[in-house]
Amino acid sequence: MFLTEEDALNQITRAEFKVLHSIHWGIECYHRAIKQVCGIERRMVGTTEAIKTHFFSAIRAFTQLELMRAEELIENWYELQRNLSLQVARDFILKHLQQKLGLNTHSDFSVNA
Repeated sequence: MFLTEEDALNQITRAEFKVLHSIHWGIECYHRAIKQVCGIERRMVGTTEAIKTHFFSAIRAFTQLELMRAEELIENWYELQRNLSLQVARDFILKHLQQKLGLNTHSDFSVNA
């Protein structure tokens, strides 16, 4: 629905507005996720083909995240990124602790932070 006149805006019911707002919000969430989680803006290539490949890969990554969310493998788009970051940070800290202090940092159980 596209309305150009101010009088036409008064014809929209509250229910119609809520539906349109919900659709709009979904689009905004998609844009935020594809930028923040899938890195669509972080391209370091210059050729047209490389840019197309980068965009395709970012959109494909978002699609995979959405499938994982639909299958309830993750709760939200950011969960996978957060868990990966935590694991990388944990591994880095443990490796350097072991090197600097000569500690045995290997354990048989996993710790969820």
